[in-house]
Amino acid sequence: MVMKLLIMGAPGAGKGSVSEVLVQKTGITHLAMGDLLRYDKAIQEKFGDIINPLIQAGKFVPDDMTIEIIKHKLNQLGEETSILLDGYPRTIYQTEKLLEITHLTGIIHVVLDDEKIISRLSKRRVCECGATYNLDSKPPKNTGVCDYDGKPLIHRKDDQPEIIKERLVTFREKTEPILALLKEKGISILKVNGGWDIKTESDALIEKIISWQKAV
Repeated sequence: MVMKLLIMGAPGAGKGSVSEVLVQKTGITHLAMGDLLRYDKAIQEKFGDIINPLIQAGKFVPDDMTIEIIKHKLNQLGEETSILLDGYPRTIYQTEKLLEITHLTGIIHVVLDDEKIISRLSKRRVCECGATYNLDSKPPKNTGVCDYDGKPLIHRKDDQPEIIKERLVTFREKTEPILALLKEKGISILKVNGGWDIKTESDALIEKIISWQKAV
């Protein structure tokens, strides 16, 4: 069974945890736009001269360029490869263009109450090496420092409660309309509770996703 999935959810809802388990359990190819732009070798070879200066300047990569990048990656992987798109598309225009180049078999919508999102993100700490922690659910072994390189952990500015609230408003204004469009196009949407327990509910979650995809 080939799955062409899109995972969506507000910042802090739990997309990362669901994606991580889905990749581990099924071997699906995880395509996160940020990672593709920065680290994918084939993308860098073909588009690096254009996108790298934009990223370094803190500017967005234009929609038409991101579509070309996704199209290039999908062609490289082939039709028989199951994929999980993460962090893309972010606008109605991107969504319409994406549907022109691939057939989505479903959307995983990770949902969580705003209060829980704010609590979760405000307790997140990150290391410059990319490691992520939560002071409650995934604390570092030693307070304030990374388990891997011993460097001080950072409380990001966008993980402050007031900024989180602004991010949630932006998500609803810019991203949630995508769900309405995809539903209108007849694409199946599976809601997943972002408060699930990764330690005890992973197998049940994967069974739910697989059963849903088989039935689509």
